[in-house]
Amino acid sequence: MAEKILIIDDDVDLVSLIGTQLKARGYEVAAAFDGIRAISQAREEKPDLIILDIKLPAGSGFKVFRILKESFHTSLIPILLVSGEDDIKSELEKLNSPYLLKPFSMEELLAKIGKIPGFSPVNSAT
Repeated sequence: MAEKILIIDDDVDLVSLIGTQLKARGYEVAAAFDGIRAISQAREEKPDLIILDIKLPAGSGFKVFRILKESFHTSLIPILLVSGEDDIKSELEKLNSPYLLKPFSMEELLAKIGKIPGFSPVNSAT
């Protein structure tokens, strides 16, 4: 069974691009485009990894992160944070979760995914 990754980002084009690349590498991919839907979808789908953008409509990524980490059903799911705002790097570091700053390459994303504790990446088909 493929590892499932939930991508939470309001940038539809970015989600599509990342999703296509991850599917080509053997991952199952789901997407949510706002904070409210992201929380319910994470609880329903129980992904193996969440890629979470910090800037979201209907709930900031920081709030979504906190809710997911405090919930019994989602607290153990690893979360990779992404942000296009370099000035919040210190805030990201305080969350004790891996993160990437936008823009990032697919290689950077895959390398970061490969180092996430509690997530077993599939063999990449590069």
